[in-house]
Parts: sequence; structure tokens; C-alpha cells
Amino acid sequence: MNSPELWEHSTPDPVAVELPLFPLGTLLAPGGRLPLRVFEPRYVRLLRTVLDPATGTREFGVVGIRQGHEVGPATSATPVSLFAVGCTAHIDHLAANGESEFALLTTGRRRFELAGFHEAAGTPYLTGLVRYLNEPLGDPERALERRAKARIELTRYLEVLGGPDIDLPEDPVAASYRIAELNRLSLADRAELLAAATAEHRLALAARVLRREWTLFTRLRAVPWAGPTS
Repeated sequence: MNSPELWEHSTPDPVAVELPLFPLGTLLAPGGRLPLRVFEPRYVRLLRTVLDPATGTREFGVVGIRQGHEVGPATSATPVSLFAVGCTAHIDHLAANGESEFALLTTGRRRFELAGFHEAAGTPYLTGLVRYLNEPLGDPERALERRAKARIELTRYLEVLGGPDIDLPEDPVAASYRIAELNRLSLADRAELLAAATAEHRLALAARVLRREWTLFTRLRAVPWAGPTS
């Protein structure tokens, strides 16, 4: 996650726009990569919509599931509760296995706030009404300081887990999202990081979360688990 052009969208959109949604038990952050295997009919339909040569944008919204399940009937008796902030996924590569199964590689582009749903859209998948969010840095000097502190906490966290180190970008915005991608963290923690208003705030929050997880592991030998939240 190291492309400065991903932060070029600096003006929040006050008007809610329609966006096809793909609820998942994970999160995508700007600049992150997310491979997907799509086979459920309603999401195959979503792909055909966003890949339409005339009207498609090759983008859909990935939003984390707070409670519920990512597969199953669209009219499930158990409603799905979604996190408030998601990220658009741009389809970089696609491989088809027949006409009903696809393997995708996507890149996160823009954060959005979920304002509601377009109930009259008539699509088998969820069509969200979203407002795109800006990517403010916060105070530049403090953002750099907090990146340095988050780097220290990240190193300690990865060392105690025995995992490989992570190349953390120098850019505070990109660095903050790189930490938000850590799948060892709970989905709730990652959602809170994704929703942070500025990179400065996100990095400060990341340092606190990583320190908390390091403390839990070293004192209780409790390994973080990022499984379902429902």
C-alpha cells in the first residue's frame, strides 16, 4: 500500500450516491489488496453490473459485517448489520471459471460512509447510498510522530506473535491503512481504524490497539482472534 495517488480525493461528497455493496467478514482499506472468489448468483450479477462495458466502473463497495453472515438468502430472517464505513474495491484482475464462478484481485480505492440503502433499486444484491470520505492527514508533525510510535508498537506486536515484519510506508496516511489491514486484529478494531477521521488519529488509535494486544499476549498468552463477530 504505497500509492500516493490513492489519497487524491480530498473533498468529501455531501451527496449520497448509489454503490453496489459486497458485505464481507473482513475489511478493505484504501491501497489494500483483496482477492475474492465469487460464485453466489447475486454477487455474480453484481460483477456483471460493474463490469458492463457501457456503464460499469469496475468498482463496488466492500463493507464489513458487524453481525450476521456474508452468504445466504438476501431475505434472511436474521438481518445483517454492517459497519458504517467501507471502501470501494477496484477490480484489477478477473479470471472466470465457466459462467458462474470468478476469481478477482481488487485494490481498495476510496472510503465511504454508508448512509442507507436504495430499497427500490431492484437488485438482488444490496445497493448502498454512500457518501465518499476525504483523507485528511491531521497535524503533519504529529502525524509523523504517531507513525513512528505506531511503528514501534507494530514491531513489538509482530515479534511476540512470531510473524514476519511489515514494510510500513513512510506516508502517514498509507501507514495508517497498512496497520488497519492486519487480519490478526479483530474486525471491530479494524473497522474503528478504518473509520478514524484523520491519519493522525488513526495512527494514535493503532498504537493503542497494538499495545493492548501485546499486553494481553505477554501477560495472559491470549492470542488475538479475528474470527466472526456474530
